[in-house]
Amino acid sequence: MGLYPHKYGLADDCTIKEVNAFKKQSNWGEMPAFFSLVSNSIAEVEGYMSYGFDNAYKTIIDRKNWNYDKLGRLPNVNPHSLELHAPLTKPKLCILHVFSEIGYELLAFPYVNGKVVDEYISGDPNMDFHVWNPTTMKYLVRINQLHKFIAFTIKNGDDADMALIIHAHIVVTRIIEKLHRDFEIVGEKGTDIKAAFASQNINPNLPPEEAIIAAQMENESSSK
Repeated sequence: MGLYPHKYGLADDCTIKEVNAFKKQSNWGEMPAFFSLVSNSIAEVEGYMSYGFDNAYKTIIDRKNWNYDKLGRLPNVNPHSLELHAPLTKPKLCILHVFSEIGYELLAFPYVNGKVVDEYISGDPNMDFHVWNPTTMKYLVRINQLHKFIAFTIKNGDDADMALIIHAHIVVTRIIEKLHRDFEIVGEKGTDIKAAFASQNINPNLPPEEAIIAAQMENESSSK
């Protein structure tokens, strides 16, 4: 079974361009502004994953910023070219799925002494990175107004709108898979896109601020 419904005619490895083309086919060659807003956010994520534009993901995988004294290295590795070799242990990260008034975000946080931190830190021997700057390293993904687009799609959307939501989920899933290759993901928390869709789908008449964002906060409180 494919990642998209067969009737969509979309391959599992399709990009946002194919999803946009699918929308135009069903909408007289046009892309509505709301669809474009979400699509453009996803395109940015695809772009920096594919072409290496400056972004948080590129920054956190830069081994030059990894603390090899903590992570460990083989004894015969040249200390002046550590970044060419994988450390003995992977850096630890916690990732968090968040829906807010902005939309959806995937956030990353490091650990210090076994605790998640969310602040600028430099030179701490107990952290897996030499420097952690939340401004440039925390925000891995942002998809503007996705919660509202989910609510719209459930009540009034077409197949192409649904395909866009599926594609957003797939893109984020692939980023997380990439993270697992380089990092030890100690914790993955929050409400992901699939769970947000399910929450809104159960309560289609509620605004997404209640069905997704408020429900997310209630789930966080109950899990503590």
